[in-house]
Amino acid sequence: MLTIATFFLTQLYCLLRGIFYNPALLFVGYIVIYFMYHEQRWWSSSIPSIGYSFFFSLVILICALFPKNRTPTSIFQLVPLRWFLAVLAYFTIVQLWAVLPGSHGYALENFIKLSVVLLAAFKLCKTPDDLNKYLLSFAIGCAYIGFYVMETGRNAMGRVEGVGTVDAPNVNDMAAILAVGAIFCLHYFWHAKNNAQRLLILAAGGLIINALVLMNSRGSFLGVLAGSSAYLLGVMTPKVSMKYKKAKVFGLILFGLIGLISVIDEQAINRFLSIKSTTTLTEERESGSTRVFFWLAAADMAQDYPLGAGTYSFKLLSPQYIPESVATGRTRNRAVHSIWFQTLTEVGYIGAFFFIMMIYSTYLITKKIKKQALIEQNTDMYFIGNAVQAACITYLTAATFLDRFRAVALYMLLIFVCCAYNVYVIQKENEDVTDRTT
Repeated sequence: MLTIATFFLTQLYCLLRGIFYNPALLFVGYIVIYFMYHEQRWWSSSIPSIGYSFFFSLVILICALFPKNRTPTSIFQLVPLRWFLAVLAYFTIVQLWAVLPGSHGYALENFIKLSVVLLAAFKLCKTPDDLNKYLLSFAIGCAYIGFYVMETGRNAMGRVEGVGTVDAPNVNDMAAILAVGAIFCLHYFWHAKNNAQRLLILAAGGLIINALVLMNSRGSFLGVLAGSSAYLLGVMTPKVSMKYKKAKVFGLILFGLIGLISVIDEQAINRFLSIKSTTTLTEERESGSTRVFFWLAAADMAQDYPLGAGTYSFKLLSPQYIPESVATGRTRNRAVHSIWFQTLTEVGYIGAFFFIMMIYSTYLITKKIKKQALIEQNTDMYFIGNAVQAACITYLTAATFLDRFRAVALYMLLIFVCCAYNVYVIQKENEDVTDRTT
């Protein structure tokens, strides 16, 4: 009952406050629906079966039509969003020659829907406080998944199953999202205003880390390691002034290690240590290193389909490109297990170029946010830029071993970065120009 009440109360609050007070809260409601994913939860039979996500998407779009609700910044002013639209446009064109036109058409429809909602969410984010709501709701959503994982635990096979979201039903896909939530919790723990906030964030972070341990996802472990290292390195830059900075970083690391030791178990340790053993490339048995053969096969496939072959094309055609001598388990039709090679096989060299430029330009504007913050000595702005940059590094590290080209979380992160650049850099520049001309 508590879960159902939470679901409805958050939806009602976000809907009413979003319509009459702050439209950015509508996207917060959308994020809540994404993480709670009521359709696949045990309590779904206890609530009306209606399209909650579709309803919120519709309201978001309607509110974004009113000028007073949206930022004056055009989506074309941000380079990452222009590359994003190029990716979407090329993915649409690939429909003409996709080897599985039905599957590609379905994926295209969902990709377009997601794109429209996320671009509208960008327009509704007008202030740093709006962005803060987006990031917090993402972190809280991850904490909810952590709580759900804690309740369900591992199955008889030692794995966590059935806790994912609509586009990330696989445990490894979900773990990559939770890794991002862990980075956001690290950020908010660092910037909590009082001990009460720190305790809440600590509880949320604990649920997320515990879930990651139970999930045993090696890619997410690497993602958290890469992202947290990037975040702390950003904090430690000499140009950032803060009292007792080194002591705080040391205490944070020590506290994190103590927390990790308290939740980690032997199975998780063995799973993480297996990273070393799976780096040995072998054809005789299937292991984590077997995906290297999949990546090589994807590169070969791209030579035959340089313009891309569409959604699930590698899974269909992989038996033609994976050598017969390579052990692939129960089936020869395998996913490529890498966001980069998935992109290459689905949209070819042109689409892969657009995608890489989207990622690269996103990274560049996080650097611009941090650089501008250092010029202005705006620590809040700097650490927001540092957090979204570290979050992107976290997700892309984990997704290097997953098929996440069209993942909702990936493009949410893109929108978060663009929102940060808009509210902290573009809008401020516009205000300065206005002040000088009046």
